[in-house]
Amino acid sequence: MKLFCKDITQLPDSGTIERWCRDGEHFVLKFPKNIREEKANIITLLKNQLPENFSVFNSGGDSESEWITIMPVISRDIIDENEILIRASIADYIDTCNELMNGLETNLNDISNAWNKLLDGEASDYVTLFNELMDELETDPKISKAWNIFRHGQHIRFINKNSGQIVEVPVLGISRIIEVDPYFWGHFVESTEKYSSINRLIKDKFHDSARILEHLTLKERNRINDIFEDISDE
Repeated sequence: MKLFCKDITQLPDSGTIERWCRDGEHFVLKFPKNIREEKANIITLLKNQLPENFSVFNSGGDSESEWITIMPVISRDIIDENEILIRASIADYIDTCNELMNGLETNLNDISNAWNKLLDGEASDYVTLFNELMDELETDPKISKAWNIFRHGQHIRFINKNSGQIVEVPVLGISRIIEVDPYFWGHFVESTEKYSSINRLIKDKFHDSARILEHLTLKERNRINDIFEDISDE
């Protein structure tokens, strides 16, 4: 659903927005191009008016209009109620990524350094190194027996031949929640039977997963800040 607003005075009220999104649908507010500089303020205004389980974000636009998308996402309360299993699934995803890349002859640090050079506009052997990594994985009997593998951007997609589990492994490494890609973690949860109860909570694979990871990351930061405050008070 899309709604055109000439200016901020035509924004629908929060109750109307909630009714429109009742079935989990998202909708897009379209504005004239001349509100581009006000977009961030409009997003903040909408976020402050809506319940916490609504995501409001800049969704680009076209040659004639600017767009802001509004959609319901998983609530903080539901995340907190399922935090133990959610954290277990995130840890499992990170561990599985690292296990699949352990013991390789290809030096992953070399690939990371080559990628950084590429980003800086320098000559790089990144493509050659990545191809060598793929060749090694495809000829590794442990990997080839259990997994189908595909290059996927800066990731390698592993699909388990028996269970169908999908693991998108970032070649440049992963160790913390903040480094987890929401969409790829959502695929992992969806394809891993023991996390089916978590998968049922995720209606939108990217936005709900992003909300979960963002909320847990913020909780970790607050916990660390509290520890430092306690230390400074002693």
